[in-house]
Amino acid sequence: MSLSKATGGLILSLLYTDADLTMIAAINSIWPTIKHHFCLFHFRKNLEKHFLNKYHGEKWNKFFAAFCYTRNNRVESIFEERWAALLQEYPDATSYLQRYLYPYKEAWILYFTHCAFNAEIQKFEHTIERLLAKESKFIKLNETIGKLPVTVKSPRGMFSEDMFDACVIELAQLIIDLDLTRIRELWRISSINKKSKHFIVLYDNAMHLCTCLILINHGLVCRHFFATMLVSSIAKFHIRLLPQHWYTNISVIEADSTLSNVLAISLLSNNGFSIVKHAVELDFSYLESIRRCHVFIKKIYQEMTRKQQ
Repeated sequence: MSLSKATGGLILSLLYTDADLTMIAAINSIWPTIKHHFCLFHFRKNLEKHFLNKYHGEKWNKFFAAFCYTRNNRVESIFEERWAALLQEYPDATSYLQRYLYPYKEAWILYFTHCAFNAEIQKFEHTIERLLAKESKFIKLNETIGKLPVTVKSPRGMFSEDMFDACVIELAQLIIDLDLTRIRELWRISSINKKSKHFIVLYDNAMHLCTCLILINHGLVCRHFFATMLVSSIAKFHIRLLPQHWYTNISVIEADSTLSNVLAISLLSNNGFSIVKHAVELDFSYLESIRRCHVFIKKIYQEMTRKQQ
């Protein structure tokens, strides 16, 4: 009830907890329709609590690597296959895994958690970004989407959220409900060492999606899109791509709907590099169908500001 009071009685759309069973039961009782995800920091601590003393040293490292390999999957059917293999390889862990984790898989498996705005709360290891100049290879794709090589090797021994520049969704899943006639360009961006590859989908007038999902999870425009702006006149930035959560000016929060009238910008024209402004009609329906709408009203902003002072 304290949480409900702090949010002004809003119906929550997403909540993170430490995976405590009592908390899970309470949330299912009070907010049965909201998304409930587990904090990865506490999730790992729970695994360490139950298995670190049992497995010790190298065996623990191998178990956790196998667990991450299973959890960091972007296709549900493949997760189920790897989960069965994990149980077979570690039978003495089966009881805990099946009883306390599997029934709540929608709260911690990457397949279920990657399409939620979390303001980067799940990333608890700091990473220094490489320079944009290193992202030097841009390949325009003319093949059909069904023929694209999109499978990326999953990380082992780490949660995907803690891996720098990890691909967290298959391209086919990202656009599964998007009318393909709306797609204007499709780009594949590779890092100079070719360890990182992402797809940028440019659709409608000023909308885009990227397989890094930073726009979805963090509410920020990723460097892959900005890199695409350097080579495509179709790629346009609009301020409303950023959710209200990141606004610090209360007047901007209250006037969010009027921001639709702000011009979008691109960086290429017929004359080369130059800032070009465009009046565009925005359609956020597909983006919001993935990351949901963000409710950040004046009352919540004022309460957060008061607590920070």
